[in-house]
Amino acid sequence: MFGGLSMSSEEVQVTRADYADPTEVTGWLLILCFVLMIAHPASGLYNVFSYGVPHLIRAQTLSDGILFGVYSVLFLALAAFSFVAGLRLWFVKPGAVVLAKRFLLTYVGTHIAYFLFWMLVSRSNQSLSYAQMGWNHVAGPLLPFAFWYVYLENSKRIRRMYPFG
Repeated sequence: MFGGLSMSSEEVQVTRADYADPTEVTGWLLILCFVLMIAHPASGLYNVFSYGVPHLIRAQTLSDGILFGVYSVLFLALAAFSFVAGLRLWFVKPGAVVLAKRFLLTYVGTHIAYFLFWMLVSRSNQSLSYAQMGWNHVAGPLLPFAFWYVYLENSKRIRRMYPFG
């Protein structure tokens, strides 16, 4: 009892989130913004310029040239899309969550489409090649896609910050 007022811990449940700025990018959202704006584009650029472009330059056949040309264009575009989606989330823009979800769907779709395209063009007979490409372009992208998509769908903070997302 203090000054005639009595409060129990059940009556007042104040959390740090109640005082936080509703537009402050922190926690998992901050990590997602970092992944979308820095990690994914940097990884994409690295892969294109250390794998795609050198193989494109050294391509011996037309099919290799097409394969590595498509790889370079697809994954450069995906890196740019990632950066834009992360930037919109960072600046709490309307439609940012929808764009981020579209990026995630595009991310998985692009990887699967490239794997199927690779299977058609390369016609490799080595099961190790299929396993490696399947891991890199099908299984590998599914985990981050699922994690971030579920986060964007179920986060209370996301619903509070982006009410129309």
